[in-house]
Amino acid sequence: MWQKKKIKELCEIGRGRVISAEEINSYPGEYPVYSSQSYNKGEMGRLDSYEFDGEYVTWTTDGAYAGTVFYRNGKFNCTNVCGTLESKSND
Repeated sequence: MWQKKKIKELCEIGRGRVISAEEINSYPGEYPVYSSQSYNKGEMGRLDSYEFDGEYVTWTTDGAYAGTVFYRNGKFNCTNVCGTLESKSND
């Protein structure tokens, strides 16, 4: 039987940070930076460091593509216009 639960009961809800094109140009690397764009799977560039590591669901919070959802797995970054969901358990 299905149980009704709130997302916050199942996942940690977060958001990325402000990442500028200047930062991406100054610190190029291997870790993707995802933004509110929907082409190229939301990737706007790559940095030499990462803020997220694991399995996440991200979504665009603002702009023309608001509500676009992606599955992410691995090391990556998100801008402040991306919401993040990380499961609280492996169930």
